[in-house]
This record gives sequence, C-alpha cells and structure tokens, in this order.
Amino acid sequence: MSEVVFNNKMESWEENLRDLPQRLKAINEKPPLRHGKPYAIVSDISEQFYCEMKVEMELRYGRAETEMKRRGEEIHEEILRMEKAELEDFINGIKLSRLYPASLLLAAEVEGIPIIGKPDCVAFSRGCPAFVSELKTFGGGTFRLHNDHVVQAMIYALLLEEMGFDCSRTTLHIVGARRELDQNIQKEIRMPLIYLQYILHLKFTDHLRTTQRAVYISKEMLAILDGILSKQSDLKRVAELMSSNALSIFLVPYSREKALNDLRWAKAYWTNERKEPKPTQKPGKCAVCEFADRCPASSSSSSFSSKP
Repeated sequence: MSEVVFNNKMESWEENLRDLPQRLKAINEKPPLRHGKPYAIVSDISEQFYCEMKVEMELRYGRAETEMKRRGEEIHEEILRMEKAELEDFINGIKLSRLYPASLLLAAEVEGIPIIGKPDCVAFSRGCPAFVSELKTFGGGTFRLHNDHVVQAMIYALLLEEMGFDCSRTTLHIVGARRELDQNIQKEIRMPLIYLQYILHLKFTDHLRTTQRAVYISKEMLAILDGILSKQSDLKRVAELMSSNALSIFLVPYSREKALNDLRWAKAYWTNERKEPKPTQKPGKCAVCEFADRCPASSSSSSFSSKP
C-alpha cells in the first residue's frame, strides 16, 4: 500500500495535495529510519550540512530552547504569517493567481526515504512554483549565505517537483532578517517583501538558469529597480531595510541534480549506512552549540572527516 501512496509521479499536483492526509498515514507502514523516525524532516537534512553530529544530539536529547532561537522564531512567524485556506480554494488559488504565496506541507518519497517539510513560503504563479522563500534571522554584522540554507530550499523545491509541480523556472530565495527588527516593521513588510521577491524572480530567473550561480541583491541592484520601487511606498520601505543591511536577499537557481546529490549524502545517515554522524570541522560552531558539554566530538572535531 505504501508503495502506491508514495508513487509521486503517478498523480498530478492537485491529486497529490488532495491525497496528502492518506500519504502521511501511509508513512507509518514504511520501515523506520534512524532513531525510529518514520520520515526525515527537511530542516534536519539541511542541518546535517551545518553539523550532522548536532542533528544526532537533537534526536537523542531533544532541541534546547534558547533566547536567540525564541526571538528568531517570533520574527519568523510574524513576517511569514499567512491565512489558512480551504483545500479547493487553495488549489484554485495556485492554478489561477498571478501571485499566490502560501505555506504548505510537502511530502514525497525520494531516494527510497519519506521526506516531509514545510517551507516558509512558496509563491505560485499560474499553477507553477515561482519561488521558494526561506527566512533566516541573524544578529549583528552582515547576513551570509551558507550551504545548509541552500540545501533546505533546494530540497523543498525537489519535493514540489516530486509532487507533480513544474519547477523548471523555480528560483530559491534566502532572506536574512535582523532579530532586532521592530514588530510593527515586521507586519508592515510582510506582503511587500513577497511582492519584491516576485519582481526579482521575474527579473533574474533567466540569468540564474544561465549562470547557475547565486545572486546577492545589492544596493546597486536595488538602484536599477528604483523606477518600480519609488512608485510604491511599501516596496520602498523594504528596499530601505535592505540598503541598511537589516534585510538581505540571495537568489539561488534550483538544480534537481544538486538536490539529489545532497540528499544521497544525507540519506546514508538516516538509513544507518553511515553509523557515525559527521561532526563539523569548524570549532566556532562547537563554541556556540548547546550540546558542546555532552557531544563526543566537541573537543576533537578536527579528527573527523565531514561534508559540511
């Protein structure tokens, strides 16, 4: 039964969305993964590329709550809060709208393992995912794009593709937001931020597909869009925050090949083919890790080889 349920390519994306509850129930019929988990979560897979040993510690001992995480999650929820929609209205919105931003649960079996995840935002346009947007909060300094950020967005797009969506022109957007952003500003920029990303998607999709390289939206690039931004005060406010480095946007091309390669490496952990989790080789990560006092690799991470 579970093989039929997770035969992703057999159904259209509409059928896959309608059948999602049954698909999720069928996951429990699959052989369990590492730590008895019925599926791998996209955020855990991406964290393997930050430090796989940290994922192992979290699955063993649970995730620790910190003030930094709590504040980051508050901003995350405020900026990306969206209204719930009935399923058929949701499907029609995806099919008919020029821009339909949504946050939805994705599930598919890829490379033999069930994977689920909920991206921060998928902006659909006429039935296709225009872009996948992931929001990351950061402290002082300048927001930097890291591989685990890209892996997370890349696998979300892969799940969309496996569920029947056409991702041939999908772009991936990694948005950095300062944790100190005022709550009123968070509410003010919620939809303008999505609309600005849509403008950027239209402008840079062909460039990303040609170069296959990430693009940072700099002050100079925003200046090129000034004719559009200056006419709309809400967009101009987002641009001002970006110019002050309170917001940052990276655009990344979607590559099915890269997504599958990264997933194959991560899969070895979940299937127990790789018995020993790979710790980071960067001591700075260990210094701020909540599991440093009980992680077997925290004082000798340099003795391990690691993909992250």
